[in-house]
Amino acid sequence: MPVIYLFFSLWGLAQLIFCFICWVVVLRYKELISLMYILFILEWIVRLFLYPLIGMDLANNELYSNGATPGADAAPIVVIVLIVLFFLSIKTSKNQED
Repeated sequence: MPVIYLFFSLWGLAQLIFCFICWVVVLRYKELISLMYILFILEWIVRLFLYPLIGMDLANNELYSNGATPGADAAPIVVIVLIVLFFLSIKTSKNQED
């Protein structure tokens, strides 16, 4: 169990670093927000398509789990929302064109 806890604590640290980079982009480099949406879309698409291939064997095995994780169930909704937000982020307003 300590190895499993260490692995997931490192994964959590990676998520915190990614979150920090996102806040730097939002506060300082606003022109890169569209790029950050692309990164989030790629991450959630991987969750959407690779989880059924890799994780469902574990999810169907009652020894490890009793069903799919909420992140896998909500992935299609999150991907759609992120794609809409991406298109809104690349849309230029009338004030920026002048």
